[in-house]
Amino acid sequence: MFRSWLNGSRDLYLVRSSDGGRTFTGGQKLRMGTWKLNGCPMDGGGVYVDGSGAVHTVWQREGSVYYCRPGEPEIQIGKGRSCSITGTAGHAVISMQTGDRVKLFILPHKKEIAVGSGSFLKSIVLPDGKIYAVWEQDKKIQFGLILQAIE
Repeated sequence: MFRSWLNGSRDLYLVRSSDGGRTFTGGQKLRMGTWKLNGCPMDGGGVYVDGSGAVHTVWQREGSVYYCRPGEPEIQIGKGRSCSITGTAGHAVISMQTGDRVKLFILPHKKEIAVGSGSFLKSIVLPDGKIYAVWEQDKKIQFGLILQAIE
């Protein structure tokens, strides 16, 4: 996944390789919206490939976080930035920041979990379904169990 700069738009595209990175498909734009921006937003996105090979993506555009699987409609998660994605069988876990608050958003349940204040939240889903997270708060690194298990 990469952020382009075509005709003044900073949109995200996805390329794929099925031969270990020797060749790649042409870039597929991630959904319909476009972001006219004369500069670099300094806020990328994230990509997660689940066990079945399905690709899940998340990104920020004009102050809102979006999720989509390529070829499907995008879903606006909400206002935010600094997003990333992880997951497990049947669930995508989006980490994001809104103002000085960090939170998780679990799909497909659309469950929002407030983590606390801070920035730069990243999470991981362990094989038993527990979600652990790490983030910065008051110039210190915080970490811990956020959810016992994905339901």
